[in-house]
Amino acid sequence: MGLGNRIVSVVCAVCLAITFVAVGFATVAVPDNATTSLADAYAGTTNPNTPFSHEELCDMALAGKRYTFDKNDRFALNQEIYDINAQVQADGRAHRGALDAARWDELAAEDKVGVGDSATTVETSLFYGIASSLGGSSPTTGDLTRLRTLQPSEEHVDELLAQASDMYVLDPEAIEHLDDVFSVLKTAEPVVLGVFVVAVLTAVGVGCASGRRTFGTVLICAGLGTVALFAILGIWAAINFEGLFAVFHSLLFAQGSWVFSAESLLITMYPEPFWMGMGAIWLATTIAVSVISAVVGFALRRA
Repeated sequence: MGLGNRIVSVVCAVCLAITFVAVGFATVAVPDNATTSLADAYAGTTNPNTPFSHEELCDMALAGKRYTFDKNDRFALNQEIYDINAQVQADGRAHRGALDAARWDELAAEDKVGVGDSATTVETSLFYGIASSLGGSSPTTGDLTRLRTLQPSEEHVDELLAQASDMYVLDPEAIEHLDDVFSVLKTAEPVVLGVFVVAVLTAVGVGCASGRRTFGTVLICAGLGTVALFAILGIWAAINFEGLFAVFHSLLFAQGSWVFSAESLLITMYPEPFWMGMGAIWLATTIAVSVISAVVGFALRRA
């Protein structure tokens, strides 16, 4: 096999490995299932002082996920936070630092901002758009009802959130972090899709130029290489999950921008066990795809 074919084979293996990792991430980021299941298991378990019920935390956790990974719809997220805080106040569960729902209503009546009037354009994740077109998550009746609800202008919403305790709301710092995550994903999406296209093209090239045995070797290397990498990360997570979590975030976000108090709403909705579960699903899915790649590769080499 010539040097050119070797280079193409290496590029193909690397691109396939990146694709396997992306498939694992998409499993936890695109559908709602992982978030709803893990929120149901862990939301609120680390903060006994939260004023919210378990069901309310699960609803806000799903709204936060959709804002961060799917539609980045600030209007819908604001409305979910307001609806639940208003219910907490109506039930007498609100204490010092609660969101001022009465002032929210006053400003909403004055500003009269509806979803069609919002200054913020809703951006949609490309992966989310593809998933929706294939039968993925879609707006529920409750979602559509909330979209017809008036709320204060975004400037006034930010003021109200800043005045409330982070135990009750996603404060501006938390919203900024969720926006940072969305921005990273929006930047990564075309890169990942480009890598996938290169993986397909180079796979065809290897198969046509070097035959199925060589392509089998590429599949084995991509699969086993990814398994080895994730095995190392899995061991690291088992020994020191907080350390892995910190390193992962420090590579993508400004220092300190992802650190929040233990009783904040963000951490109450998504405590450490939640992220360990997300990591486990990502790990299991990527390893499963990688093992399939290696098995197919061995079969091609023996054929």
